[in-house]
Amino acid sequence: MKQPVCNENIDIEPVYENTDIPSRDIPLKELHAYVMMKRSNSVDSMKKEFEDLGTKQRHSWDVAKHSDNKTKNRYANVVTYDKSRVILKLDGSTTGSDYINASYIDGFNYQREYIACQGPNTASVNDMWRMIVQENVVIIVMVTNLVEGKRTKCQKYWPDIGCGQTYVNIVVTNMDESDHGYYTIRKFKVDIQEMSREVWQYHFTDWPDKSVPPVVTPLVEFIYEFKEAKKVLPSSTGPYVVHCSAGAGRTGTVITIDAMLDMAERTETVNVFNFVRNMRENRVQMVQTEEQYGFIYEVLLQVLFCGKTSLPASEFLGYFPILTKRQGLQHSIMDLQLKTLNSLSPNPPATLTTAGVLADNVMKNRFEDIIPIDTTRPYLMTPSKNGNDYINASFCNSYRKRNGFIVTQAPLSDQIDTSEDFWRLVYDYEVHTIVMLNNQDHTGLANYFPETEATHLRYGAFEVQLQSTQNNNHMTLRRLTLQKMKAQTIREIQHYAFTAWPNDVTVPQPIDFLNLLSDVERWQAAHPGKPVVIHCLDGCSRSGLFCSLSSIVEKIKEEHIIDVFQTIKSLRNSCPRFVKIQEQYKFCYDAVRFYMEGFETYGNFK
Repeated sequence: MKQPVCNENIDIEPVYENTDIPSRDIPLKELHAYVMMKRSNSVDSMKKEFEDLGTKQRHSWDVAKHSDNKTKNRYANVVTYDKSRVILKLDGSTTGSDYINASYIDGFNYQREYIACQGPNTASVNDMWRMIVQENVVIIVMVTNLVEGKRTKCQKYWPDIGCGQTYVNIVVTNMDESDHGYYTIRKFKVDIQEMSREVWQYHFTDWPDKSVPPVVTPLVEFIYEFKEAKKVLPSSTGPYVVHCSAGAGRTGTVITIDAMLDMAERTETVNVFNFVRNMRENRVQMVQTEEQYGFIYEVLLQVLFCGKTSLPASEFLGYFPILTKRQGLQHSIMDLQLKTLNSLSPNPPATLTTAGVLADNVMKNRFEDIIPIDTTRPYLMTPSKNGNDYINASFCNSYRKRNGFIVTQAPLSDQIDTSEDFWRLVYDYEVHTIVMLNNQDHTGLANYFPETEATHLRYGAFEVQLQSTQNNNHMTLRRLTLQKMKAQTIREIQHYAFTAWPNDVTVPQPIDFLNLLSDVERWQAAHPGKPVVIHCLDGCSRSGLFCSLSSIVEKIKEEHIIDVFQTIKSLRNSCPRFVKIQEQYKFCYDAVRFYMEGFETYGNFK
């Protein structure tokens, strides 16, 4: 029978490099604020919290370092402590030593609830099955691929589907495999002497080494798959084996998430720091990177407050009322999704936006607090007598293409005229499509295109001519030509000015905005691979809504999946200020509902 974890063991305080540690349990009602504080702090206190865990060796590992066991360790720096290692039994029917690179790990509910181990290498495949049989293991959680980046990360320790294989005196038969997209579930029949039982392997396949999964939702679904399986197992079942390649980074991350979900269910609190700290008392380097550590909080916030954010398109209309309903609660699911997003991606600290505040660039920003992140800003390449490589703009990914959008503020005219920089941007990145989401009646806007047909204007090294104009009830379409002086090539530009969004209105009408997306999509199809420039007054509030809804709709068309939360979260990696307010977040859902109920130009999106 599994033994419960003793409370006094949880609160043991080992000696760490920094004793200023956040050891208290965090009530769920405070978790958003806690993560927001950690992520928005100028001293990067999430990083500090991770570093406070310490990296020193805590206990002896003499057995693991013994020369006889050297070949059984995949990595020399990730081995077992003597005090917590799994000791294999020796009897007349097995050969080999008692050593395997595997460690017992306490869960929230039970002692030795998990075994964290490395992905078997050639020398330890047999030992893996000896351990599974000895420890009465029924569930294996695998979070590595066999080969990653041309490097072997784990030896295949199971037979092909429909086949059997003998490991020492243990016969393993692969009875079934089911592919779930991002993960695979395998059912093994394990026979030894006269005993037979089933072992299930849950194999997640979309997690880069020493990093985190690119999207949270598939991992959440994966974790709930094996959590549901655990619920029906008898109490006599042994530990759950969790392994990646080294049995430290990805392994520790999965174990922590699983245990913290248990803790949240039992106590309505979590304590990531203490749990990881105690794991490291039993195995070195558990949760290996700061990114993985922060990812644990990200997953917990999404699971505990947002639930499942990804929905099949066929289920969306039926689920929509649940998203918005409060039932006496303070927040709806939709409200909690936005609150979680804002916790996970607060406004970037000044250390990430250094270029925009340089003396030569500060006048080029319309708003002093809206500055592009250094790593995602486009560099202007065409030389200019009056400018450098800076423009207040950011790359962000479209559904189909990396850096498919360039979002920027409307060109300035008051303190400095940035029209030439705008056309340098369009020219340098081979843009054929411009979407203007601001009206022209704001002060301080540059006149960056001709208003009269057949006339042209000069902007530094560029000449822009207006060829034609068309108007409808939601936009003005201009066909422009762009030519660099002394160059023979003339580029045709489609300029979409969205006129159905008054200055004093937070969001437009869904039908008008979807019609704009449709029009841009048709034109852009003739120029695949080229980015679309989108601008509004500040380069984020309205532009972010365009990028978000475009990506959401494209995902519906391609995958028949709706995931507003993850789509916006991904875009915020480049532009943290996208869709920050409740009205705009709700608009994304309202527009999707309108689209699914029968958008009049739906055929354009198929």
